[in-house]
Amino acid sequence: MFRVGDYVTRKSYNNDIVFKIIAIEDDNYFLKGYSVRLYADSVKDDLVLVDTVNKNDFDPDILEYRSLDRNEYFYLPGVVLHIDGDKDYLDKCMEFYKKNKIKAYGFYFDEEDFSTNVKELLNKYNPDILVLTGHDAYYRKKRNNKQYKNTSNFVSAVKEAREYEKSHEKLIIISGACQSNYEELIMAGSNFASSPKKVNIHALDPAIVATMVAFSDKNNNIDLIKKQVTMNIDFITLTKDNIEKEHICCAFSDKKCQESYNLKKEWLKRQFENGYVFRRLNERAKVFIEYGPAENGWVPVKADNYLLINCFWVAGQYKGKGYAKALLQTAIDDALQQGKDGLVTVVGTKKFHFMSDTKWLLRQGFVACEQLPTGFSLLVKKLNVDAPNPTFNESARTGECPDKKGITVYFSNRCPFAEFHVMSSLKETAAKRNLPLTIIKLETMEQVQAAPTPATIFSLFYEGKFVTTDISACMDSRFDKAIAGK
Repeated sequence: MFRVGDYVTRKSYNNDIVFKIIAIEDDNYFLKGYSVRLYADSVKDDLVLVDTVNKNDFDPDILEYRSLDRNEYFYLPGVVLHIDGDKDYLDKCMEFYKKNKIKAYGFYFDEEDFSTNVKELLNKYNPDILVLTGHDAYYRKKRNNKQYKNTSNFVSAVKEAREYEKSHEKLIIISGACQSNYEELIMAGSNFASSPKKVNIHALDPAIVATMVAFSDKNNNIDLIKKQVTMNIDFITLTKDNIEKEHICCAFSDKKCQESYNLKKEWLKRQFENGYVFRRLNERAKVFIEYGPAENGWVPVKADNYLLINCFWVAGQYKGKGYAKALLQTAIDDALQQGKDGLVTVVGTKKFHFMSDTKWLLRQGFVACEQLPTGFSLLVKKLNVDAPNPTFNESARTGECPDKKGITVYFSNRCPFAEFHVMSSLKETAAKRNLPLTIIKLETMEQVQAAPTPATIFSLFYEGKFVTTDISACMDSRFDKAIAGK
């Protein structure tokens, strides 16, 4: 039974965001993001109760960014007028300003009342920086003839503010919330707006940006993403000593995969002895990277003196905030420290399930050094330009396995979902269709290096031909579509 005030996540969104229930009408639950500026609604069956929330979500530290080169004269940071559509978030933002010694005036109104109050407050306080924020949401299907919940209210307030002060230098406007229409806010007169690509923003993000601007010289560029990630970053590296009490990002709340989850932990313990690294954000989130010496890698590649990146994920509200770059940089730093020739990873030439984002990695300086007809690519980022290119092992190049009848699947405990879905879901799916099923579990380095697929987490073959890396194809409802796709 859920009550107003409970903290919940949504199953249909992989439990990526923690919400607070703010109202209940029949079976419709109205939600407000706990640490992100987002409204949502849900039915009861899609909700999962969250026992505890991380109170440290509201405690970033930007002290290292306050020092400016002002030795020759006295300098006062900019004054902030902060208008917020959420009283709780306003209080947190005001605490943040106070902590960082920013003179700020804060006011709470419903978003629809912003435009009628903003001019009066501007006249009274004459700020250097105006923050207009609260909650928003993007509707895939229009509601009340609106595509966005509150973007139009933010736009109206920005336009009112620009009537008061037309100069973008004399009055800096920061506007928007989660999923707001960024383009409309910029066109209305904002200097900074959220959110490009409709990403979610943290409750403190508007205050963080305002503080960055308040402490910056107007003639200098501000790398907001780099600074914000540096402020909030708190990575944990798992070891044999702490892995029992720490989660491993995937499947930690999936009860049916509990055995598979524990098997992944046992696999990690063994790999730690070979220099393997599992590093994640210190949150209840899927933000992590795994890598280790390629000589001990669980992928059929030859890449001597490289670090091999395996799973690398940033999901949900953490996308677009620089965490992926920060995680990748830790791997690059380790490679440099260890004298490695570079980093290597296996991806889909086009996006494959349970593999890293190919296009993103190419933008980070990786290049394809080998591609297979089955759709796999081997990407490399060299730190030593004279080093030889990594290559796929011969066993993985044909896209075929020895067993030509029915279904053949290769999997390992590299993923906490694999064991359950292969040994349970796929067995049921094959039996229902009277199809022969051959299961090959990769348990040793020798087996992995001789595998007929680069995807050693999970690869499904049908009649000897490679089909997919998607573990969900094990399920009865997904199997036929996966086979038909080939």
